[in-house]
Amino acid sequence: MWTTFQGEQQRLSFARLVLKGRTDKAFLDEATSALDTAGEARLYNLLPTLCNNFISVGHRETLVQHHTVLASKHHVDAQTFPPKSFNSI
Repeated sequence: MWTTFQGEQQRLSFARLVLKGRTDKAFLDEATSALDTAGEARLYNLLPTLCNNFISVGHRETLVQHHTVLASKHHVDAQTFPPKSFNSI
């Protein structure tokens, strides 16, 4: 049995996206939660070269800088970035 840590699994998922080649859409669910913020930034900075559009679900405030629209379960309206502050949304 081959066991991988969560951070390794997340890196492998991004590697599959790289190997697949450019795609129209990517859906990411907590894709970088086990990585440090520097690793997260490197992977999210790669995304525009890998796909035309991406949707990600995450809990870190640092993800805000990598998106242009925020949809929140706490608000009906989506907010367009950059907002004044993440906490005001």
